[in-house]
Amino acid sequence: MGLNLITYLVKVLGKHTLIYVSVIIVLTSSFTYFVSSLTNSSYEVMLHGLSPEGINTLVIYSGSASTPFTGLIDYRLKDKLINVSGVKITWAEILTPVLVNGNHLVILRGVETEGLKYLNININSSDYFAVLAGCRLVKDYGLSVGDKVIIYSLFSNIPIELRIVGVVCKDPYSNELVTTLDVARYVRGVPASEVTLIRVIYDPKELNTDMLMKLLNIEKPPTKPAPLPTYLLEHAAIVLTKAKGGAYVATPQELTDIYLNRFGLSRDMFFISSILIVALLSYIMYVCGSTVMALRKGELAILNSIGISTVKVKASLLTLFIPLATASILLGIYLAPFMGRLWYLTIVGYELSIKLDATLIIAQVVTQSLAFTLGILNYRVGD
Repeated sequence: MGLNLITYLVKVLGKHTLIYVSVIIVLTSSFTYFVSSLTNSSYEVMLHGLSPEGINTLVIYSGSASTPFTGLIDYRLKDKLINVSGVKITWAEILTPVLVNGNHLVILRGVETEGLKYLNININSSDYFAVLAGCRLVKDYGLSVGDKVIIYSLFSNIPIELRIVGVVCKDPYSNELVTTLDVARYVRGVPASEVTLIRVIYDPKELNTDMLMKLLNIEKPPTKPAPLPTYLLEHAAIVLTKAKGGAYVATPQELTDIYLNRFGLSRDMFFISSILIVALLSYIMYVCGSTVMALRKGELAILNSIGISTVKVKASLLTLFIPLATASILLGIYLAPFMGRLWYLTIVGYELSIKLDATLIIAQVVTQSLAFTLGILNYRVGD
């Protein structure tokens, strides 16, 4: 009886209804995952921006600023660090958010000569109007070598004209404008004694950690009371200086969380926001389940009238639709990254990419399947 009832329901509903339901679920699922994933992606962008490229690298930021891009530290610290045993090379950088041609917000990064040589980035340090464009910026914003761009610093209203002399495709520079330290200093409007960050390349076997701790007055972070060498040997560890001259060591994720906490945010809040988005948009799935019942309420009422209970009818509908809905939800999630390519979104030049996350996928499949089920169960066949 159960199989015959399901076969009858397939005929009653018709292939057009099944296709209609599948398409609605796929589109809803894809859009839901796209929006919820953007929340997680924004956190990943911040984390990526603070992650030094390469191993055995320390980056010194200001610990008193609200963001790593607005803080400033003493440039003279660079010359002291180079004297630490095991330190191979140091250089300073100045980062500042700028508007390109009044439209696109990106990061302008000024790199000192030592850093440009180490990174094998070619730019004439004596050309005060030269800038390199990241290859992603070239692609996304239609820039090319030889173009002149007008940039507006967020710290001043003075427009500055620069000329694109080349393209750089190394991360994270592929999302940025790269120039010399002097040009970035002029754009940012800071004195010669201050920079945004100092990058330190070291040899972990030769690094004199005691000397480094004494120089920077490093404290052990309260959240992780492990000895300093453990942190320095981590991939891309970061030293964060404080206003009074002391410092402590943090990983990129710890540092990201520190800056977020200053705005009352946390990593968990990003994830919870993603789950809330899934829950809210799952209401569409509930409506979809109710709509399926409403479209064929007459035929379903006839089954009631000939003695087939509402429970059996709904159980048969769920047997038919739950596998279809689950498959459609998974297909929609799979298509979400392609939707991201249609709606290309960035934060200061960094792409908000849509990545498949197992936890988020499970949460969405369970929530939306449950919402669709409730839409069917809560509909009264006799109404």
